[in-house]
Amino acid sequence: MTAISMMYTAGKRFVIAADGRCKSDDESASKEGETEEAQKIFPFETDNIKMAWAMAGMSSTEDGRFDLVAESKKQMEALVISRLSNGHQYVKGFCARLKRAIVKARLDGRITKFPKTEHLEPEEKGRIVRVFFLGYFRGLPFWAEAKFYHHKETDSIERRINDSDFSQPLMAIGPDVIADMMYRSGATVDPRLATYKRDIRDGDLEYVSSYIRACSDPAAVEIDSCCKYIGGHIHAAEITPDGFRWLIEPKHDPKRHQIKA
Repeated sequence: MTAISMMYTAGKRFVIAADGRCKSDDESASKEGETEEAQKIFPFETDNIKMAWAMAGMSSTEDGRFDLVAESKKQMEALVISRLSNGHQYVKGFCARLKRAIVKARLDGRITKFPKTEHLEPEEKGRIVRVFFLGYFRGLPFWAEAKFYHHKETDSIERRINDSDFSQPLMAIGPDVIADMMYRSGATVDPRLATYKRDIRDGDLEYVSSYIRACSDPAAVEIDSCCKYIGGHIHAAEITPDGFRWLIEPKHDPKRHQIKA
């Protein structure tokens, strides 16, 4: 579990925030790479693209032989943007390349197992990772989510791409019960988390980061036990047609830059 909040603002910019905790939900996994300062938001900029991307889910194999964050960066840089006409085509092209990279790593033994997904809804079983894209392609905004799944029966990889609806300018990734408290109009807020409730008039950064802080509060664990995997250093950024800018910089823990959901 991780917590990410992102929005498209009236000022025609994107704002995104994420927590910094890296803690496996697999009790048998190694604790060596766990940190409170993981980076989960990344910039990507070219002449035609000004973008942030974020990842939730598997980020690397336990032995480090396959690093999904590093592979994603590699595939983004290798994609020939001049042949593309919009952000959706860019995301589609990237996902095709990343899927091939995951399949190759599976075949050559760098990936021997995928994350456990028994806790997910039936339609989400087998999900490996979610990747979020928000920014501008040749000055036009785009916002998309890509999901990758492993099907045990056929040992195959599936990708699904969803374009976000700009009429719903907010997306909160993490515990839904906390997101409802923070963002749904008229929702009953647990008194222990009431101090985190914000209005959009409080500012874009405060609006998105308050959700991360609410999920990180010790009281949130009693509301949703998955919140024990959320916390650490919050980092946040804005993306405009002019480019990517950190609002709160990540700390770049030298031990590990990857994340785990």
